[in-house]
Amino acid sequence: MSTLVYTKRPSIIAAILLTWLMAGTFDGIAAMLWVAYYTHTVSLELFRGVASGIFGEAAITGGSIMIVWGVLLHYFIALCFTIAWFLSYPLFNSILRYKIVIAIFYGAATWAIMEFVVQPLSKVEKHPFHLAGAITGCVILIFTIGLTIALMAHAYYYKIKGRLLYL
Repeated sequence: MSTLVYTKRPSIIAAILLTWLMAGTFDGIAAMLWVAYYTHTVSLELFRGVASGIFGEAAITGGSIMIVWGVLLHYFIALCFTIAWFLSYPLFNSILRYKIVIAIFYGAATWAIMEFVVQPLSKVEKHPFHLAGAITGCVILIFTIGLTIALMAHAYYYKIKGRLLYL
């Protein structure tokens, strides 16, 4: 008796969407925990700051809808980075070879793009540069964005290629 085994190629869209939701959620939770550490309160108010990138000062003084806009904008930004980093994973894997090195690069590059490109082009209130804050933000993005995307992309490309990429 023979057994027929059907193996379906995994969907890259499904893999990217799952990775996006995980990375965006991890990053949002990390941001809320970091703010809670300093303010001793847990609040979604930090997403008003995200919304201020588009709405300016009106987001800070606006109603609850600005928190919703901030969450949506946060996830949109996470989607953009997830797509870019996920699709470029085979290239970075051939150059950097190790998932942890790729994760560090992804997190640091995400921080740099947000800090030096996105924020200056947005309506977010400008703040002076602080090294400690920069290091903290970069480390958070390495773990929440970089590591999540590197691990998920590795799992996806490992599955379709059927061989182990570099650890």
